[in-house]
Amino acid sequence: MFLFKEKSTIPKAWARKAYIHLQLQNYQFLKMRVLQYFLIFIFVFVISAYSFNEINRCCNDGSRTYAIQGSCPLDISTMARTVFGSSCSRAASVCCLKSLFEKHCTLGEEKAQTYSLCVAGHHAETYGAGYERKCCECCLLARQMIRDGRQCQPLSTFDILCKRSFENCCRQDDDHRSTSSIVVTHSFAPTGEIVLIIIMSSTLLGVMS
Repeated sequence: MFLFKEKSTIPKAWARKAYIHLQLQNYQFLKMRVLQYFLIFIFVFVISAYSFNEINRCCNDGSRTYAIQGSCPLDISTMARTVFGSSCSRAASVCCLKSLFEKHCTLGEEKAQTYSLCVAGHHAETYGAGYERKCCECCLLARQMIRDGRQCQPLSTFDILCKRSFENCCRQDDDHRSTSSIVVTHSFAPTGEIVLIIIMSSTLLGVMS
């Protein structure tokens, strides 16, 4: 009986060791696989961050080109030379045009504030003049809504630049209305003159202008 029990325990011990060895192999395999995925993630993250930073540099070069030249040439060159090539040039072109459109929008807004009329300037045929006219009209719309006593709220169909111009003119006209009201009082004179109160509201000023 003793020999029989000892012989029966040998296969059980061997099976247990084989099972433990298999589990260790699986653990090592999973650990290596996790490490591989982690390294791949780090690699992709670094490449993406590098790409994003380089594209930002290209965009800044495009904005700088407009600030210096006042235009966006088709063959815009960038200082940031990267392996992304055409992507860099495209980003520079897009950001240059963004600066150009914002500049024309600002000119249109200033024209609306100064002249209350969207007249064509000497650069009416230049690229981006359409944004100047649009932002001018958006500003005039805001001012007209304030004069009509309406809520100065941009339409949902307005693009970003038109909405910005609209809201700027809403704030400026509203501030002007609240600070331009003039109240002049005269105290009672010995002869019994009544108090004269002259209130000049922004609405009256708008009609007079």
